Amino acid sequence: METPPEMSQLSRKEYLAKMRWRYAQRGREGKIRLLDELCEVCGYDRKYAIKLMGGKPITRRCCPD
Repeated sequence: METPPEMSQLSRKEYLAKMRWRYAQRGREGKIRLLDELCEVCGYDRKYAIKLMGGKPITRRCCPD
């Protein structure tokens, strides 16, 4: 399988927001297809994609100064 082309961070963020909304509207079979699409387009592992679709955006903690 070919590696997916690079997406900018902004494009990926917009795409994930739209996919998160679509994921919430779907049943089990629809969610399976959406996860397949997300993994193919962004190159994510399936478990990571499931975490991303879980709702809350992932934020990174910053080290205290």
